[in-house]
Amino acid sequence: MSAFYRFYHHLAQVLIAIFARRMTVRGVHHVPRTGAAILISNHISYNDPATIIGTLPRQVYFMTKSEMFDGGFMDWVITRAGAFPVRRGALDLNALRHARAVLERGDLLGIYPEGTRSRTHHLQHAQAGVVLLARQSGAPIVPIAITGLEQVFLPRFPWLGRPAISITYGQPFYLHDLLEHPHEQPSREELAQRVMQRVATLLPRTYGGVVEPVTV
Repeated sequence: MSAFYRFYHHLAQVLIAIFARRMTVRGVHHVPRTGAAILISNHISYNDPATIIGTLPRQVYFMTKSEMFDGGFMDWVITRAGAFPVRRGALDLNALRHARAVLERGDLLGIYPEGTRSRTHHLQHAQAGVVLLARQSGAPIVPIAITGLEQVFLPRFPWLGRPAISITYGQPFYLHDLLEHPHEQPSREELAQRVMQRVATLLPRTYGGVVEPVTV
């Protein structure tokens, strides 16, 4: 963990304490303490990465939409935190090579398979890039479910919602765990939806998940 990332890690914890009425973290032990892994999460807020950063003791290198790298302050912050750009809606070979390099050196890669933030806060269809990276690297995938963050900043007075926030880390899995039988050959698109189903199993129905709402 770089010195700047360590600072960001502690800053994120402080910000969570300020902006959340209550924070519940589950399953951090599912994230490998060493070695490569692909972290995938639902995407409901611009604050999703900071929440993951604040709750994990390892550095995560996030694949981030290229529009964020605009030369401004947030560009400066996320670049020093190890984020790297990806062009949405296109096959970005440079981003894929960078992501593979992160995994090859045994680090954690953060991806939002939906490709963009969900404005309804419900799960969206996943893009197939996560399947390509998992196949090429052989790295385990760790599903993450986040709730409550979309209510931190409200569109009306008093603007600060101070919601109860939860983040749940699920058990790691491999692509072959998603096959219904050993010789099945689903398309990358089908596998991508099965990958996101692992996130759905951690989310309440109000977020497009399959579990009953959890009081946190």
